[in-house]
Amino acid sequence: MQAYLVALVILGASVAAGHAILWLCGWTGWSGAAPAVGLATLLIVAAAAVKLPANATTAAGVLALVTIASVAVLWRSRAKRDRLALEVPCAGVLALAVAAIPFVAQARIGLLGVGINNDNAVHLVWTEALRSDLMAQFYGIPNYPLGPHSLMASLAAGTGIPTDTVLTGLLIAIPALTAMTACVALDPLPRLLRAPAAVLVAFTYMLSAWYAQGAFKEPLMALLVLAFVVVLAQWLREPRRSRLAAIPLGLLLAGAVLTYSYAGVAWAVAACGLVAALLFITNIRRPKRIIAGVRAAFLPVVFAALAALVAIAVRVPDLIDTFRVFGTSPADSGDGPIATTNIGNLIGPLPLEQAFGIWPTGDFRQPAVLDVCVPAASAVPGCTAIGMQEPLQLLAIAAVIFGVVWCLLRREFVLPAAIVGALAIYVVAERRESPYIAAKTLVVMAPLLTLVALRALLATWGQD
Repeated sequence: MQAYLVALVILGASVAAGHAILWLCGWTGWSGAAPAVGLATLLIVAAAAVKLPANATTAAGVLALVTIASVAVLWRSRAKRDRLALEVPCAGVLALAVAAIPFVAQARIGLLGVGINNDNAVHLVWTEALRSDLMAQFYGIPNYPLGPHSLMASLAAGTGIPTDTVLTGLLIAIPALTAMTACVALDPLPRLLRAPAAVLVAFTYMLSAWYAQGAFKEPLMALLVLAFVVVLAQWLREPRRSRLAAIPLGLLLAGAVLTYSYAGVAWAVAACGLVAALLFITNIRRPKRIIAGVRAAFLPVVFAALAALVAIAVRVPDLIDTFRVFGTSPADSGDGPIATTNIGNLIGPLPLEQAFGIWPTGDFRQPAVLDVCVPAASAVPGCTAIGMQEPLQLLAIAAVIFGVVWCLLRREFVLPAAIVGALAIYVVAERRESPYIAAKTLVVMAPLLTLVALRALLATWGQD
Protein backbone atom coordinates (compact mmCIF):
# COMPACT_ATOMS: atom_id res chain seq x y z
CA MET A 1 0.00 0.00 0.00
CA GLN A 2 3.03 2.29 0.16
CA ALA A 3 2.68 2.97 -3.57
CA TYR A 4 -0.84 4.30 -3.06
CA LEU A 5 0.40 6.38 -0.14
CA VAL A 6 2.96 7.97 -2.47
CA ALA A 7 0.24 8.54 -5.08
CA LEU A 8 -1.94 10.30 -2.49
CA VAL A 9 1.00 12.47 -1.39
CA ILE A 10 1.63 13.48 -5.01
CA LEU A 11 -2.06 14.19 -5.57
CA GLY A 12 -2.42 16.21 -2.38
CA ALA A 13 0.69 18.30 -2.98
CA SER A 14 -0.25 18.84 -6.63
CA VAL A 15 -3.79 19.96 -5.77
CA ALA A 16 -2.53 22.40 -3.13
CA ALA A 17 0.34 23.84 -5.18
CA GLY A 18 -1.70 24.09 -8.37
CA HIS A 19 -4.64 25.91 -6.84
CA ALA A 20 -2.35 28.26 -4.91
CA ILE A 21 -0.53 29.21 -8.11
CA LEU A 22 -3.76 29.76 -10.02
CA TRP A 23 -5.10 31.95 -7.23
CA LEU A 24 -1.88 33.99 -7.08
CA CYS A 25 -2.09 34.44 -10.86
CA GLY A 26 -5.62 35.83 -10.71
CA TRP A 27 -7.70 32.72 -11.34
CA THR A 28 -10.80 32.11 -9.25
CA GLY A 29 -12.52 28.97 -8.05
CA TRP A 30 -11.45 25.34 -7.99
CA SER A 31 -10.19 23.90 -11.25
CA GLY A 32 -9.54 20.34 -12.35
CA ALA A 33 -6.55 21.63 -14.32
CA ALA A 34 -4.87 22.98 -11.18
CA PRO A 35 -3.40 19.62 -10.02
CA ALA A 36 -1.48 19.25 -13.30
CA VAL A 37 -0.10 22.77 -12.85
CA GLY A 38 0.82 21.76 -9.32
CA LEU A 39 2.63 18.63 -10.50
CA ALA A 40 4.60 20.70 -13.02
CA THR A 41 5.55 23.02 -10.16
CA LEU A 42 6.70 20.08 -8.03
CA LEU A 43 8.87 18.88 -10.92
CA ILE A 44 10.42 22.34 -11.23
CA VAL A 45 11.08 22.71 -7.52
CA ALA A 46 12.50 19.19 -7.18
CA ALA A 47 14.79 19.58 -10.21
CA ALA A 48 16.25 22.78 -8.76
CA ALA A 49 16.40 21.78 -5.08
CA VAL A 50 18.02 18.39 -5.74
CA LYS A 51 21.19 20.25 -6.76
CA LEU A 52 21.51 21.82 -3.30
CA PRO A 53 23.68 20.30 -0.53
CA ALA A 54 22.26 17.02 0.80
CA ASN A 55 20.63 16.48 -2.59
CA ALA A 56 17.24 14.77 -2.44
CA THR A 57 16.90 15.19 1.32
CA THR A 58 17.05 18.95 0.92
CA ALA A 59 14.67 18.76 -2.02
CA ALA A 60 12.20 16.79 0.10
CA GLY A 61 12.24 19.54 2.71
CA VAL A 62 11.76 22.24 0.08
CA LEU A 63 8.82 20.36 -1.43
CA ALA A 64 7.25 20.04 2.02
CA LEU A 65 7.64 23.80 2.56
CA VAL A 66 6.10 24.54 -0.85
CA THR A 67 3.13 22.33 -0.02
CA ILE A 68 2.62 23.92 3.40
CA ALA A 69 2.92 27.40 1.90
CA SER A 70 0.37 26.46 -0.78
CA VAL A 71 -2.12 25.29 1.84
CA ALA A 72 -1.58 28.55 3.75
CA VAL A 73 -2.19 30.61 0.60
CA LEU A 74 -5.41 28.73 -0.10
CA TRP A 75 -6.55 29.12 3.49
CA ARG A 76 -6.15 32.89 3.28
CA SER A 77 -7.69 33.14 -0.17
CA ARG A 78 -11.32 33.14 -1.18
CA ALA A 79 -10.93 29.78 -2.90
CA LYS A 80 -12.07 27.89 0.18
CA ARG A 81 -15.47 29.61 -0.14
CA ASP A 82 -15.97 28.58 -3.75
CA ARG A 83 -18.07 25.59 -4.70
CA LEU A 84 -16.09 22.49 -5.60
CA ALA A 85 -17.30 20.56 -8.64
CA LEU A 86 -17.64 17.06 -7.18
CA GLU A 87 -17.12 15.36 -10.54
CA VAL A 88 -13.42 16.36 -10.49
CA PRO A 89 -12.43 14.48 -7.30
CA CYS A 90 -14.80 11.67 -8.33
CA ALA A 91 -12.85 11.30 -11.57
CA GLY A 92 -9.62 11.11 -9.61
CA VAL A 93 -10.98 8.46 -7.24
CA LEU A 94 -12.37 6.38 -10.12
CA ALA A 95 -9.01 6.56 -11.89
CA LEU A 96 -7.22 5.39 -8.75
CA ALA A 97 -9.59 2.43 -8.62
CA VAL A 98 -9.02 1.54 -12.27
CA ALA A 99 -5.27 1.86 -11.76
CA ALA A 100 -5.52 -0.90 -9.15
CA ILE A 101 -6.73 -3.51 -11.66
CA PRO A 102 -3.28 -4.94 -12.53
CA PHE A 103 -2.38 -5.10 -8.84
CA VAL A 104 -5.60 -6.91 -7.97
CA ALA A 105 -4.94 -9.34 -10.82
CA GLN A 106 -1.46 -10.05 -9.44
CA ALA A 107 -2.59 -10.03 -5.80
CA ARG A 108 0.33 -7.72 -5.04
CA ILE A 109 1.44 -4.13 -5.63
CA GLY A 110 4.76 -3.88 -7.42
CA LEU A 111 6.58 -2.36 -10.36
CA LEU A 112 4.66 -2.93 -13.59
CA GLY A 113 6.00 -4.12 -16.93
CA VAL A 114 9.20 -5.75 -15.70
CA GLY A 115 8.92 -8.54 -18.27
CA ILE A 116 8.54 -6.31 -21.34
CA ASN A 117 10.27 -3.03 -20.47
CA ASN A 118 13.73 -2.69 -18.93
CA ASP A 119 13.93 1.11 -19.10
CA ASN A 120 13.06 1.51 -15.44
CA ALA A 121 16.30 -0.22 -14.44
CA VAL A 122 18.15 2.82 -15.80
CA HIS A 123 15.60 5.32 -14.49
CA LEU A 124 15.88 3.89 -10.97
CA VAL A 125 19.68 4.06 -11.06
CA TRP A 126 19.54 7.70 -12.12
CA THR A 127 17.02 8.40 -9.37
CA GLU A 128 19.32 6.82 -6.79
CA ALA A 129 22.22 8.88 -8.17
CA LEU A 130 20.24 12.02 -7.34
CA ARG A 131 19.98 10.85 -3.75
CA SER A 132 23.69 10.18 -3.23
CA ASP A 133 26.90 11.82 -4.43
CA LEU A 134 28.59 8.42 -4.13
CA MET A 135 26.04 6.82 -6.45
CA ALA A 136 26.47 9.71 -8.87
CA GLN A 137 30.21 8.96 -9.08
CA PHE A 138 29.52 5.43 -10.27
CA TYR A 139 26.52 6.24 -12.44
CA GLY A 140 27.18 9.53 -14.16
CA ILE A 141 23.97 11.28 -15.12
CA PRO A 142 23.96 12.41 -18.78
CA ASN A 143 22.29 15.54 -20.13
CA TYR A 144 18.94 13.87 -19.66
CA PRO A 145 15.68 15.48 -18.46
CA LEU A 146 15.48 14.45 -14.82
CA GLY A 147 12.42 16.31 -13.55
CA PRO A 148 10.43 13.15 -12.71
CA HIS A 149 13.55 11.49 -11.32
CA SER A 150 14.19 14.48 -9.06
CA LEU A 151 10.64 14.29 -7.73
CA MET A 152 10.92 10.54 -7.13
CA ALA A 153 14.29 10.93 -5.40
CA SER A 154 12.86 13.66 -3.16
CA LEU A 155 9.82 11.61 -2.20
CA ALA A 156 11.96 8.55 -1.49
CA ALA A 157 14.31 10.59 0.69
CA GLY A 158 11.47 12.34 2.51
CA THR A 159 9.33 9.29 3.20
CA GLY A 160 11.89 6.51 3.45
CA ILE A 161 9.90 4.50 0.90
CA PRO A 162 11.98 2.50 -1.63
CA THR A 163 12.57 4.22 -4.95
CA ASP A 164 10.86 1.53 -7.03
CA THR A 165 7.73 1.86 -4.89
CA VAL A 166 7.82 5.64 -5.35
CA LEU A 167 7.98 5.11 -9.12
CA THR A 168 4.89 2.90 -8.90
CA GLY A 169 3.17 5.62 -6.87
CA LEU A 170 3.94 8.17 -9.59
CA LEU A 171 2.55 5.78 -12.20
CA ILE A 172 -0.69 5.51 -10.21
CA ALA A 173 -0.99 9.26 -9.66
CA ILE A 174 -0.61 10.24 -13.33
CA PRO A 175 -3.91 8.76 -14.62
CA ALA A 176 -5.76 10.23 -11.63
CA LEU A 177 -4.38 13.67 -12.48
CA THR A 178 -5.18 13.10 -16.16
CA ALA A 179 -8.80 12.25 -15.35
CA MET A 180 -9.16 15.34 -13.16
CA THR A 181 -7.74 17.51 -15.93
CA ALA A 182 -9.98 15.97 -18.59
CA CYS A 183 -13.03 16.72 -16.43
CA VAL A 184 -12.54 20.43 -17.07
CA ALA A 185 -12.68 19.96 -20.84
CA LEU A 186 -15.82 17.83 -20.53
CA ASP A 187 -17.94 20.68 -19.17
CA PRO A 188 -20.52 20.49 -22.03
CA LEU A 189 -21.47 17.01 -20.79
CA PRO A 190 -24.16 16.27 -18.19
CA ARG A 191 -22.45 16.23 -14.79
CA LEU A 192 -23.10 12.54 -14.18
CA LEU A 193 -21.19 11.63 -17.35
CA ARG A 194 -18.11 13.79 -16.78
CA ALA A 195 -16.22 11.61 -14.30
CA PRO A 196 -16.68 8.30 -16.20
CA ALA A 197 -15.79 9.99 -19.50
CA ALA A 198 -12.70 11.57 -17.92
CA VAL A 199 -11.54 8.14 -16.75
CA LEU A 200 -11.92 6.84 -20.31
CA VAL A 201 -9.63 9.65 -21.45
CA ALA A 202 -7.09 8.79 -18.75
CA PHE A 203 -7.13 5.11 -19.69
CA THR A 204 -7.40 5.32 -23.45
CA TYR A 205 -5.68 2.38 -25.15
CA MET A 206 -2.18 3.83 -25.56
CA LEU A 207 -2.06 5.30 -22.06
CA SER A 208 -3.23 1.98 -20.63
CA ALA A 209 -0.56 0.15 -22.62
CA TRP A 210 2.20 2.42 -21.31
CA TYR A 211 0.84 2.18 -17.77
CA ALA A 212 0.82 -1.62 -17.96
CA GLN A 213 4.47 -1.68 -18.99
CA GLY A 214 5.48 0.70 -16.20
CA ALA A 215 6.47 3.58 -18.50
CA PHE A 216 5.94 6.95 -16.83
CA LYS A 217 7.46 9.60 -19.11
CA GLU A 218 5.01 9.49 -22.02
CA PRO A 219 1.87 9.40 -19.81
CA LEU A 220 3.35 12.31 -17.86
CA MET A 221 3.96 14.21 -21.10
CA ALA A 222 0.41 13.42 -22.22
CA LEU A 223 -0.88 14.86 -18.93
CA LEU A 224 1.17 18.06 -19.28
CA VAL A 225 0.10 18.56 -22.91
CA LEU A 226 -3.56 17.92 -22.03
CA ALA A 227 -3.32 20.39 -19.15
CA PHE A 228 -1.67 22.98 -21.41
CA VAL A 229 -4.57 22.63 -23.86
CA VAL A 230 -7.18 22.93 -21.11
CA VAL A 231 -5.55 25.95 -19.43
CA LEU A 232 -4.95 27.68 -22.77
CA ALA A 233 -8.62 27.25 -23.70
CA GLN A 234 -9.74 28.64 -20.35
CA TRP A 235 -7.36 31.60 -20.60
CA LEU A 236 -8.55 32.49 -24.12
CA ARG A 237 -12.15 32.22 -22.96
CA GLU A 238 -11.58 34.86 -20.27
CA PRO A 239 -9.03 37.35 -21.67
CA ARG A 240 -9.70 39.93 -18.95
CA ARG A 241 -7.92 37.94 -16.30
CA SER A 242 -4.83 39.25 -14.53
CA ARG A 243 -1.68 39.85 -16.57
CA LEU A 244 -0.18 36.96 -14.62
CA ALA A 245 -2.93 34.57 -15.69
CA ALA A 246 -0.84 32.85 -18.37
CA ILE A 247 1.99 31.96 -15.97
CA PRO A 248 0.51 28.46 -15.37
CA LEU A 249 1.05 27.84 -19.09
CA GLY A 250 4.72 28.69 -18.64
CA LEU A 251 4.99 26.33 -15.69
CA LEU A 252 3.40 23.48 -17.67
CA LEU A 253 5.84 24.19 -20.49
CA ALA A 254 8.75 24.07 -18.06
CA GLY A 255 7.47 20.80 -16.63
CA ALA A 256 7.39 19.37 -20.16
CA VAL A 257 11.00 20.45 -20.76
CA LEU A 258 12.11 18.85 -17.48
CA THR A 259 10.33 15.66 -18.56
CA TYR A 260 11.13 15.49 -22.28
CA SER A 261 13.96 17.99 -22.81
CA TYR A 262 13.48 20.72 -25.42
CA ALA A 263 11.39 18.33 -27.54
CA GLY A 264 8.69 18.71 -24.90
CA VAL A 265 7.75 22.17 -26.18
CA ALA A 266 6.80 20.86 -29.64
CA TRP A 267 3.15 20.07 -28.82
CA ALA A 268 2.54 23.39 -27.06
CA VAL A 269 4.24 25.44 -29.79
CA ALA A 270 2.28 23.64 -32.52
CA ALA A 271 -1.02 24.15 -30.69
CA CYS A 272 -0.37 27.84 -29.99
CA GLY A 273 0.72 28.51 -33.57
CA LEU A 274 -2.36 26.87 -35.05
CA VAL A 275 -4.70 28.60 -32.59
CA ALA A 276 -3.17 31.97 -33.47
CA ALA A 277 -3.58 31.21 -37.18
CA LEU A 278 -7.24 30.20 -36.74
CA LEU A 279 -8.01 33.30 -34.67
CA PHE A 280 -6.35 35.49 -37.30
CA ILE A 281 -8.24 33.87 -40.18
CA THR A 282 -11.63 34.09 -38.47
CA ASN A 283 -11.09 37.76 -37.61
CA ILE A 284 -9.27 38.85 -40.77
CA ARG A 285 -12.07 41.27 -41.66
CA ARG A 286 -11.95 42.81 -38.20
CA PRO A 287 -8.39 44.13 -37.87
CA LYS A 288 -9.23 46.17 -34.78
CA ARG A 289 -10.21 42.99 -32.94
CA ILE A 290 -6.93 41.35 -33.99
CA ILE A 291 -4.90 44.32 -32.75
CA ALA A 292 -6.83 44.40 -29.47
CA GLY A 293 -6.29 40.67 -29.00
CA VAL A 294 -2.55 40.96 -29.60
CA ARG A 295 -2.29 43.82 -27.13
CA ALA A 296 -4.27 41.94 -24.50
CA ALA A 297 -2.18 38.79 -24.91
CA PHE A 298 1.27 40.38 -25.17
CA LEU A 299 2.13 40.91 -21.50
CA PRO A 300 0.58 37.64 -20.24
CA VAL A 301 2.54 35.71 -22.89
CA VAL A 302 5.75 37.52 -21.93
CA PHE A 303 5.20 36.69 -18.26
CA ALA A 304 4.48 33.05 -19.14
CA ALA A 305 7.67 32.81 -21.20
CA LEU A 306 9.71 34.40 -18.40
CA ALA A 307 8.20 31.97 -15.88
CA ALA A 308 9.18 29.03 -18.10
CA LEU A 309 12.72 30.32 -18.58
CA VAL A 310 13.24 30.94 -14.87
CA ALA A 311 11.82 27.52 -14.03
CA ILE A 312 14.27 25.69 -16.30
CA ALA A 313 17.25 27.95 -15.59
CA VAL A 314 19.15 25.16 -13.81
CA ARG A 315 18.79 22.95 -16.89
CA VAL A 316 19.71 25.46 -19.59
CA PRO A 317 23.41 24.39 -19.84
CA ASP A 318 22.36 20.74 -20.16
CA LEU A 319 19.75 21.62 -22.78
CA ILE A 320 22.33 23.50 -24.83
CA ASP A 321 24.79 20.61 -24.65
CA THR A 322 22.07 18.15 -25.65
CA PHE A 323 21.04 20.28 -28.61
CA ARG A 324 24.64 20.49 -29.80
CA VAL A 325 24.81 16.70 -29.88
CA PHE A 326 21.37 15.79 -31.22
CA GLY A 327 19.98 18.92 -32.85
CA THR A 328 16.32 18.44 -33.73
CA SER A 329 16.53 14.64 -33.82
CA PRO A 330 18.01 11.96 -31.53
CA ALA A 331 18.97 10.10 -34.70
CA ASP A 332 20.94 13.02 -36.21
CA SER A 333 24.17 11.94 -34.56
CA GLY A 334 24.21 8.66 -36.46
CA ASP A 335 24.97 6.42 -33.53
CA GLY A 336 22.64 8.30 -31.19
CA PRO A 337 20.80 6.54 -28.39
CA ILE A 338 17.63 6.24 -30.47
CA ALA A 339 18.81 5.78 -34.05
CA THR A 340 16.26 5.10 -36.78
CA THR A 341 16.97 1.36 -36.53
CA ASN A 342 16.27 1.27 -32.79
CA ILE A 343 12.78 -0.09 -32.11
CA GLY A 344 13.16 -0.39 -28.34
CA ASN A 345 10.89 -3.08 -26.95
CA LEU A 346 8.55 -2.97 -29.95
CA ILE A 347 8.14 -5.70 -32.56
CA GLY A 348 7.63 -3.18 -35.33
CA PRO A 349 6.04 0.22 -36.04
CA LEU A 350 2.75 0.91 -34.28
CA PRO A 351 -0.15 1.94 -36.53
CA LEU A 352 -1.66 5.39 -36.15
CA GLU A 353 -5.06 3.79 -35.57
CA GLN A 354 -4.00 2.66 -32.10
CA ALA A 355 -4.13 6.28 -30.92
CA PHE A 356 -7.88 6.51 -31.63
CA GLY A 357 -8.89 4.65 -28.50
CA ILE A 358 -10.17 1.20 -29.49
CA TRP A 359 -8.71 -1.87 -27.74
CA PRO A 360 -7.68 -4.21 -30.58
CA THR A 361 -5.38 -6.54 -28.62
CA GLY A 362 -4.10 -7.21 -25.12
CA ASP A 363 -0.49 -6.53 -26.17
CA PHE A 364 -0.10 -3.23 -27.98
CA ARG A 365 3.03 -4.53 -29.72
CA GLN A 366 1.23 -7.41 -31.45
CA PRO A 367 -0.73 -7.13 -34.71
CA ALA A 368 -4.38 -6.55 -33.88
CA VAL A 369 -6.98 -9.18 -34.72
CA LEU A 370 -10.59 -8.48 -33.79
CA ASP A 371 -12.89 -11.17 -35.17
CA VAL A 372 -16.45 -12.03 -34.25
CA CYS A 373 -17.61 -15.62 -34.68
CA VAL A 374 -21.08 -15.92 -36.24
CA PRO A 375 -23.02 -19.07 -37.19
CA ALA A 376 -22.09 -20.39 -40.62
CA ALA A 377 -24.72 -20.03 -43.32
CA SER A 378 -24.22 -23.61 -44.48
CA ALA A 379 -25.38 -26.74 -42.72
CA VAL A 380 -21.81 -27.56 -41.74
CA PRO A 381 -21.34 -26.99 -38.00
CA GLY A 382 -19.00 -24.17 -37.13
CA CYS A 383 -18.78 -20.45 -37.54
CA THR A 384 -17.47 -17.78 -39.84
CA ALA A 385 -15.02 -15.16 -38.56
CA ILE A 386 -16.00 -11.62 -39.46
CA GLY A 387 -13.22 -9.06 -39.07
CA MET A 388 -14.17 -6.18 -36.76
CA GLN A 389 -10.85 -4.34 -36.77
CA GLU A 390 -11.47 -2.07 -39.76
CA PRO A 391 -15.08 -1.14 -38.88
CA LEU A 392 -14.09 -0.21 -35.32
CA GLN A 393 -11.14 1.82 -36.57
CA LEU A 394 -13.36 3.69 -39.02
CA LEU A 395 -15.92 4.30 -36.28
CA ALA A 396 -13.27 5.72 -33.94
CA ILE A 397 -11.80 7.93 -36.67
CA ALA A 398 -15.27 9.18 -37.61
CA ALA A 399 -15.97 10.02 -33.96
CA VAL A 400 -12.77 12.08 -33.75
CA ILE A 401 -13.55 13.91 -37.00
CA PHE A 402 -17.07 14.62 -35.73
CA GLY A 403 -15.59 15.97 -32.49
CA VAL A 404 -13.16 18.25 -34.31
CA VAL A 405 -15.90 19.65 -36.56
CA TRP A 406 -18.21 20.07 -33.56
CA CYS A 407 -15.55 22.13 -31.77
CA LEU A 408 -14.80 24.26 -34.82
CA LEU A 409 -18.49 25.05 -35.34
CA ARG A 410 -18.59 26.27 -31.74
CA ARG A 411 -15.43 28.34 -32.41
CA GLU A 412 -13.49 26.27 -29.91
CA PHE A 413 -10.12 26.16 -31.63
CA VAL A 414 -7.65 24.97 -29.00
CA LEU A 415 -8.42 21.25 -28.88
CA PRO A 416 -8.65 20.82 -32.69
CA ALA A 417 -5.42 22.80 -33.09
CA ALA A 418 -3.67 20.62 -30.51
CA ILE A 419 -4.82 17.48 -32.35
CA VAL A 420 -3.64 18.72 -35.74
CA GLY A 421 -0.33 19.75 -34.19
CA ALA A 422 0.06 16.34 -32.54
CA LEU A 423 -0.70 14.61 -35.85
CA ALA A 424 1.94 16.72 -37.57
CA ILE A 425 4.49 15.79 -34.90
CA TYR A 426 3.64 12.12 -35.38
CA VAL A 427 4.05 12.38 -39.16
CA VAL A 428 7.48 13.99 -38.77
CA ALA A 429 8.53 11.39 -36.20
CA GLU A 430 7.21 8.52 -38.32
CA ARG A 431 9.23 9.69 -41.32
CA ARG A 432 12.43 10.85 -39.64
CA GLU A 433 12.74 8.87 -36.41
CA SER A 434 12.65 5.29 -35.26
CA PRO A 435 9.32 3.48 -34.73
CA TYR A 436 10.11 3.70 -31.01
CA ILE A 437 10.03 7.52 -31.10
CA ALA A 438 6.94 7.58 -33.31
CA ALA A 439 5.14 5.33 -30.82
CA LYS A 440 5.85 7.82 -28.05
CA THR A 441 4.13 10.58 -30.02
CA LEU A 442 1.05 8.37 -30.33
CA VAL A 443 0.85 8.13 -26.54
CA VAL A 444 0.90 11.91 -26.14
CA MET A 445 -1.74 12.36 -28.84
CA ALA A 446 -4.12 9.59 -27.73
CA PRO A 447 -5.96 11.35 -24.86
CA LEU A 448 -6.60 14.39 -27.06
CA LEU A 449 -8.32 12.20 -29.65
CA THR A 450 -10.42 10.39 -27.06
CA LEU A 451 -11.32 13.67 -25.38
CA VAL A 452 -12.56 15.40 -28.53
CA ALA A 453 -14.65 12.37 -29.54
CA LEU A 454 -16.28 11.88 -26.14
CA ARG A 455 -16.82 15.60 -25.67
CA ALA A 456 -18.85 15.95 -28.85
CA LEU A 457 -20.67 12.61 -28.83
CA LEU A 458 -21.76 12.67 -25.19
CA ALA A 459 -22.63 16.37 -25.25
CA THR A 460 -24.85 15.81 -28.29
CA TRP A 461 -26.41 12.73 -26.69
CA GLY A 462 -26.99 14.66 -23.45
CA GLN A 463 -28.84 17.42 -25.31
CA ASP A 464 -31.16 14.84 -26.85
